[in-house]
Amino acid sequence: MPITEIEVKELKKHLSEAKGHVLNFGLCIAAPPEDTVILLSKTKDGKALATKAKDSAERGKMFHGTCTVESSVLILTCTARAPTSLAKTLKTLFREHKITNTVKVTEVVED
Repeated sequence: MPITEIEVKELKKHLSEAKGHVLNFGLCIAAPPEDTVILLSKTKDGKALATKAKDSAERGKMFHGTCTVESSVLILTCTARAPTSLAKTLKTLFREHKITNTVKVTEVVED
């Protein structure tokens, strides 16, 4: 199920809050990319956000971690190995809702 206009406004608000700050994110990748759901929060745990995103998307793979925005680049740091198409999927979702941020995906490096 595609995200609503209210969720888009909330996402844009959280993206502006993420400039210079670290937020938690939860993400559920769905097919088609327009059905992908991403949730951001300062206080909620990323795993809980991912579960909520999966409930909204109804299907797909869940990911969570932290994110920040540097200039107009959304940098997602995933706790698990993310698919190589994640940035492209989010770019498609953002283009659909007229969000101008580009996306860079990194992974947590374990010692």
